Amino acid sequence: MLGGEQNQKMWQIYSTLRLSMGDLIIQPHSLAKRIEIAICLEKLGDPRFAEILLNVFEKSIASHQGLEALWSFKVLSDSMSQKKQGDLGSSQISQEKLATLANTLAQSFSLLLDAKQNIATELPSLQQAEEILASDQGTQDVHPNSPTKLSDAQLVDAAYILSKQALELPKTPKPIPFFSALSADLIVSLLPHLQLKDFGLADILVEEGEQSLGLYLICSGKVNISRRNQQGQPIELATLYRGAVVGEMALLTNSPRVATVIAKESVQTITLQSDAYPLLETEKEQIKALLSKQVGARMLQNLVKCSPIFQSISKESQQELLNLFESEIAQPNEVLVAQGKPGRGLFLILDGSIKINRRGELNAKWLREGDVFGEISLLNQSPATATCSAVRKTLLYRLSPEKFAQIKDQHPEVIQILSELSLYRSLDELFSLI
Repeated sequence: MLGGEQNQKMWQIYSTLRLSMGDLIIQPHSLAKRIEIAICLEKLGDPRFAEILLNVFEKSIASHQGLEALWSFKVLSDSMSQKKQGDLGSSQISQEKLATLANTLAQSFSLLLDAKQNIATELPSLQQAEEILASDQGTQDVHPNSPTKLSDAQLVDAAYILSKQALELPKTPKPIPFFSALSADLIVSLLPHLQLKDFGLADILVEEGEQSLGLYLICSGKVNISRRNQQGQPIELATLYRGAVVGEMALLTNSPRVATVIAKESVQTITLQSDAYPLLETEKEQIKALLSKQVGARMLQNLVKCSPIFQSISKESQQELLNLFESEIAQPNEVLVAQGKPGRGLFLILDGSIKINRRGELNAKWLREGDVFGEISLLNQSPATATCSAVRKTLLYRLSPEKFAQIKDQHPEVIQILSELSLYRSLDELFSLI
């Protein structure tokens, strides 16, 4: 049984290797495909993987491609830490060298340094690799232990040749969400806490309602984002690809997950575990401002797909309306609207929970992500009829009364939807009046 599992594992590695080689022939400038090839070679015990990763790292730094730089460094450093001295022969890299790479990586993130362009060197020809690969056509689905025209060793050699082709990349800065905004010192301190994680098709990275265990940077593959509506039915919100970050909301609100993230194919991520979050305290205000903008914009786009307010207007008008909102973070028990006081505008709950209390009522009402409140006082131009307070740390987007007035004439359909919602709440008493 053990032998069968091992054979299946090897078959998967060689299949992935063939696919990555084919993709690299089509996309000869892809650094990501070179990393995928290096990962396969490392799993096969071929020490040349380290040479490939070092080359990718240098090219990534030179062309300011943050994701490839971080990914290649993590694969390299994790491989070195997991092997005993001498296990990898010529691929062994000293801790001093890794520390130098870490500092280079951190500086490139925060400062986008102008790294020296690498000079193309003489390497085995691309034609040679293509010829070797071409001789393997039709064998992709054959078990590697079965006789084929191309031996395993030849396949690995071809992969190495392909991945080491000399190339020059333009300096096109590609910052990584969240990570690129951190200081060099903080990046260096976080690197030991980053973990490489692999997910298969349909594996769950994040599940709605669960407590946060960390954030995920997608290095390869794609994931699907969904969340349940008020009736408990899943609604697909988006598909995210390599370079996206998911799970960062917990850094803002420390709240349970608000959506489910599922792998749509094989996915590799770099994960920052939640136990490393205290290290971020030194730059918490900068991080808070950055994430409020990044997360808020993404969640507003998701809200457009669920909210009848936005579904009633054109896509062009949706963006125009979104631009009028401003983000706020409410602390636990913070009062956002006070009964008898003037309203502060229309609120959208992006993450968190709001408690609604009205004098004379014994039971409080609750609102959650995707709900709106504040519309009654805006429509009636009257004081708030209930007090709204945050149950926990909550991320909100607010449309001020002044900006609300701007949309009354431009988008009467939005006013109609809010009026119907206001009447429903008043009559049904499922929600408090505001």
